[in-house]
Amino acid sequence: MLETLRRASKGWIMKIILGLLALTFVVFFGSTDFGGRGGGSNNTDAVVEVDDINYSLRQISREFNLQLQQISRASGRQINLQDPIASSLLTQTINTMVTRSLYDLAARDIGVVASDNAVQNSILDIEYFKKPGGEFNAELFTSYLGKIGMSEEQFFVGAKQDLKRSQFLGSLRESISVPDPMIKSLYKYRNEKRIAEILYINPSKFKGLKLPDETQITKYYEKSKNNFQSPEYRNVTVASLSISKLAADTVIDEQEVIDSYNSNTNDFMTPERRKYKQGIFLDKESAIKAMSLLKQGLSFSDAVNKTSGFPPTITGPVSINQIGEEVLAEKVFSTAINEVNGPIESSLGWHLILVESVIKSKIQPLSSVKEPLKRALSIMKARDNIINILNDVEDSLAAGLTIEEVARENKLTIEKLDPFDAVGLTKDNKNIVFEPIVDLVRTAYSTSEGETSNIIETSNGGFFVIRNDKITPKRIKPLNQIRQSVIDTWIKQEQKKLAIISSKNITNKVSSGKSLKSISLDVGGKYITTQPFDRMGRGEDIEPAIVTSMFKSSTGDVVHIETSQGAAVARLTKINKVNFENASKDAINKLRTQLAEGLNRDLAEQLIAELKSRYSIDVNKDVIEDSLLSK
Repeated sequence: MLETLRRASKGWIMKIILGLLALTFVVFFGSTDFGGRGGGSNNTDAVVEVDDINYSLRQISREFNLQLQQISRASGRQINLQDPIASSLLTQTINTMVTRSLYDLAARDIGVVASDNAVQNSILDIEYFKKPGGEFNAELFTSYLGKIGMSEEQFFVGAKQDLKRSQFLGSLRESISVPDPMIKSLYKYRNEKRIAEILYINPSKFKGLKLPDETQITKYYEKSKNNFQSPEYRNVTVASLSISKLAADTVIDEQEVIDSYNSNTNDFMTPERRKYKQGIFLDKESAIKAMSLLKQGLSFSDAVNKTSGFPPTITGPVSINQIGEEVLAEKVFSTAINEVNGPIESSLGWHLILVESVIKSKIQPLSSVKEPLKRALSIMKARDNIINILNDVEDSLAAGLTIEEVARENKLTIEKLDPFDAVGLTKDNKNIVFEPIVDLVRTAYSTSEGETSNIIETSNGGFFVIRNDKITPKRIKPLNQIRQSVIDTWIKQEQKKLAIISSKNITNKVSSGKSLKSISLDVGGKYITTQPFDRMGRGEDIEPAIVTSMFKSSTGDVVHIETSQGAAVARLTKINKVNFENASKDAINKLRTQLAEGLNRDLAEQLIAELKSRYSIDVNKDVIEDSLLSK
């Protein structure tokens, strides 16, 4: 197994997978200090001391490097020791190890234990070490230990410590109980709704403004020139390969189609479907009574209606998998046509069923599935081939071939894209033509000029690589080129100022007793009476600034608000209080879970603070950084 992983790691995809596996190991077992724990002052090599738990430079380095490798693999670029990320990651690594040690000390002091049997079961339950059927794979376990240079005994010790820590933290989480008054208060706070009347004042209605003179234009331009700059643009050459293109070029012969069809006949089988009537009863006695009426000669519909009070429902034709209740599905598909079966208990109550018709299962002929099967086979073969192509491309790029040469050798699509900005827009304000556009833009803006990117795998199963040909930096547009745009912007700004002044005047009039609706007819603004809305603005499409203002107001209050488009005057007309007694159980349980999670986070922060005051902590950060970041 290990050899298989080693061979596959040549490919970019497997490198990412191995990186994530490394992270999993860090989470479960890299946390544990194997061999240096409990040494106290006897460990003269200690660079981190948390009470009597000591970490050597070697131990810090091992965990730091594991995480550094994982970040490099996940990001698709090599993180060197001079990268700012490395320094931040080292600090995070130290802090994490200190925190874990504090938890370990606390767990030890309160007597948390983990039996050998429990530890063994926790190891056996690790998904990575399981065969496809769920059985523990001892060979994979041994191979993995060899890969990371760890004995079974060391692994066991680490797993035991992790289990103790998990039990300690689990006991804290279980102790969290959210008080009912808190639930009630927060539910009422979140679900309270308000109604308001709003008058929107459009700045564009203020016409006939005196145009600015040259002095005003120049002054305004100099003050706000950063608003008149062109964005940074990037020119890239991209080489790509998609699964669909590769599949289109993949030849599938007739025999392959036939063999696949014969090997997968179940995939082309239309399942048996049945149509049935059912009566649903609140109790078993009613179902038995209906069954008795059937035996007396009543029709199924009459018998059900007479005992349940409702006519039977008709379902189907449906397959067995389309019936949600397993016990009901089994009975429907084991009952003969025109037979009645029951009473049958389900989560909905008690059932009587009458099977009306059966549509037998059948296999679709090869002729009807030939073309879709051929397409599916071509895609499968393309998925297999693309990994080999990807490896070849990676090797060619590493050997120094240009992106054009690589594309030619591997039949990739290559194109030079129009210059685009950080959101993927060209100079004529159109989206660049490439999928996935987000991944391409992100790659382009994380690649230096003249640099070729790492290979980027796409969500559709393909990949691409780019070369950043040119970076055109941001620049302030000269006034003589954008004079009219500057004037237009100045006018809009002045119009908005007038709209705000108008909103203040209207607010004073409404506060004096005038109707906001009647004023709207005079000023020509857009007037609305809202639907009930909550603190998130749900219920009415209004700006957050207005929502915030209305939830700070009392009934009848009138306020003026600056909006993104201009200004508005709003009056709170009604507050819809919340009746907590009508709250659904699901809503309350959801809120309780959210609060519990928040309390858990707060408790964890307080616990760490308390443990830091209880236990001594000594971190020789200068030695660690000099040793690990200066290589």
